[in-house]
Amino acid sequence: MAFIKLKKVWEDDDSMLQLELAASNDLLATTQDFYIYPDDFSAFAKQLENFFPKLGKGEVVLKYGSEVSNYYAYVLCKVTYKKLGELNIEIRTNNNSENKDESTAIAHFFSSISNQELNNLGKKLVTWTQNMEQPFSYEWQNT
Repeated sequence: MAFIKLKKVWEDDDSMLQLELAASNDLLATTQDFYIYPDDFSAFAKQLENFFPKLGKGEVVLKYGSEVSNYYAYVLCKVTYKKLGELNIEIRTNNNSENKDESTAIAHFFSSISNQELNNLGKKLVTWTQNMEQPFSYEWQNT
C-alpha cells in the first residue's frame, strides 16, 4: 500500500510548525521533517480536497526548502494529472546533510492515485489541520 503520514514535531511561538513527512509508493519510502506555517499547509490540504473536478489537469504543490546545501532540507509533494481518472503524487526529499556522521539521504518517487482517493486524502488532511496533536496517516492502493 502507498501511504502518506504526517506528524507534528514542534510549534514555534509564531505558530510555525515542524512536521515530519513519511511517504511510500509501496516500493520506496522516505521520511523528512520540514517547516511550514499552518495557513500554507491548510491551503495545500484544501487544494487536494478540491483538485478534481475543479482544478482538472493542473497541479497542487507543497514545497519546502531547496536542494542547495545551505537550506535545512527539501520536501516536495506534487500532484499532477496523469490520465483520465488517475493522478500522480511525486515525492522528493533531501536532508541536505553535510555532516560526516550523518548520511545524505535523497529520495524521489511517484505514486498513482485515483481522483476519488485524492479528494478523500485532501478531506482528511483538512480535518487534521484543525487538530494536529495525533499523527495523520492515509493509505491507498496504487492505481
